[in-house]
Amino acid sequence: MPALSKKYAETSRVHWRVTWVHGATAERQSEARDLAALLRLEVLRPKDASQWLSEARTRSLLILRRDGRPAVRPHGEKPWVWHLGMAKSRLAALRAGQPDRLVRALSLTGEDALVFDGHLGLAHDALVVAASGARVVGSEIDPVLGYVTECGLRALGSTGAEMRAIVSRIDLRIGHHLDVLEGMSGRFDATMFSPMFIAPDFTSPDMEAWRRLASHAPLSPQALAKARQCSERVVIKVLKEEIEHLPPPHRLEERDKRRVV
Repeated sequence: MPALSKKYAETSRVHWRVTWVHGATAERQSEARDLAALLRLEVLRPKDASQWLSEARTRSLLILRRDGRPAVRPHGEKPWVWHLGMAKSRLAALRAGQPDRLVRALSLTGEDALVFDGHLGLAHDALVVAASGARVVGSEIDPVLGYVTECGLRALGSTGAEMRAIVSRIDLRIGHHLDVLEGMSGRFDATMFSPMFIAPDFTSPDMEAWRRLASHAPLSPQALAKARQCSERVVIKVLKEEIEHLPPPHRLEERDKRRVV
């Protein structure tokens, strides 16, 4: 994971602590301390972490498991580990030759297209786009979420040659998408944004916990202008009531409340 600047070490809107599972080896405990130093978070022993977590529902834990993968307890919820989510069925559909709505909206040509993902999150969209043959540079503003996603992608890449090739086409950057864009040279074939929906039309215990942690800042006009400057095409996933600040789209695809612009 790239080293974090102080600016982005302070972007999370919640209080986090790092710990390890009961019975963890000395090696895992040392890794947890190194992780806490990297993320600039305090590390707690499991017993102390449980006590700290119980004192306020706004607190969250990043837990290093025995296998070395991180689990999270956002806002005291049950431990959660990174998984493919809906990307699993989307990847299966791509293998079966079925078009993906986001990939189609990006209108990528060639096997080596370069795409910027301004809201990487759990990298589900990035995986689907990378599976189509594109290379993806993804920015994630929250360093904890970025670390969890990085570990999830690394584990996914170890499951076989196909996933290893897909994951190798994703380049994770920690920081605000506008800062990451301004720090890069060259052009992208497409840029995609997926700001956090204000009122999503789906329910998922996993995602609901992350929603409370994630940044809900809307896509700024400055970020949109920069994306249009350095990309052939910009695709934004929003809801109907969230498009007032966007310019008229060139193409609109709609399904229920959700839109791809």
